[in-house]
Amino acid sequence: MKKKSKKNGQVKGNSHHSNSNSSVKQISFNTLHRISHENYGRFNQNVWTEKVLENNPGVSGLNVILQKIMEHNHFIGSPSEQHYRCIVHIPNDKNFLLQDVSIEQWNSF
Repeated sequence: MKKKSKKNGQVKGNSHHSNSNSSVKQISFNTLHRISHENYGRFNQNVWTEKVLENNPGVSGLNVILQKIMEHNHFIGSPSEQHYRCIVHIPNDKNFLLQDVSIEQWNSF
């Protein structure tokens, strides 16, 4: 069994971070694109991935970082299922982007 480094949660001998109980996760831009479409009309905050691609075509092959900032349970002022509001960090992009993800989606990354 591989041991986790106490420094950064990275598993020794593995290039992937341990994502259990983490407030930061790395996903592909294509996964962000998929969840943005899945969550349109379900949650308030969705990244307009088509616009991101228009402004930065090279991003489609990159990974992005999701940083969970709060639990949330409203959609357009009405109660909704519990979900996470996340900041999206896209390489070489200085825009402040928000994406809401369901707890199930978060746990699947």
